[in-house]
Amino acid sequence: MSILSNKKKHCVWLLALGAVATSILTGCDPTVSRQPFNFLNSIWVCEEAHACIAVTQQQNFSYSYGEIEKDGEIIPVTMVYLTGPNGAILDFSKAYSVETIYTPNISADKYLWSGVIDYTPQEFTLEETDVYPESNILFSDDDLPLTFVRYDRTEEELLPLLPWDEKENLKEDFAPGKLLELGLDVYAEDPPKEKADGFNLWDFWPDPFGVSDQSVPDAAASDS
Repeated sequence: MSILSNKKKHCVWLLALGAVATSILTGCDPTVSRQPFNFLNSIWVCEEAHACIAVTQQQNFSYSYGEIEKDGEIIPVTMVYLTGPNGAILDFSKAYSVETIYTPNISADKYLWSGVIDYTPQEFTLEETDVYPESNILFSDDDLPLTFVRYDRTEEELLPLLPWDEKENLKEDFAPGKLLELGLDVYAEDPPKEKADGFNLWDFWPDPFGVSDQSVPDAAASDS
């Protein structure tokens, strides 16, 4: 009995240490550790909205390039992770200049959507739009929730699909669409599995460096 008790104490101690380490790494905000920019070389796919967001080592920690299909048109976007659960989707063509990938000034006309996002290591969900209608061109509350599922990819596979090269220079002849095509193909080949009991440990145990060997929720179950 005492041995079992010691094992329990040891597990609790390890969990406590993990929580402390996570707090230090994320500035005491657990939301940050679950945001997509922590998972290098990954794509986040929403089949319902025909959207795909990519994360590579070339990107600034707060920005991710993506593509969304709207009324038959492929729209290049920038995903921005704001404080806490807040986030936004910007018009990539307006958010970036030809001189640099990143620009520190984000004006109101660049917003395509902004609102509340729920983050987990394996997916994120657009849950609620802001009250400013001019910033919600892409989605309204009637379209939500929309969930993006994570799939791990290699940097070599992703870079040719992005609007910049390995030296972080914007490509002059870039045409959007290939990233979205990859995302929808991957989703079709390996759609997320329904959670058997509504519980998933990965929702509560952040993987801030993207080292998990799971490519989609409950991937381990699909391997058995």
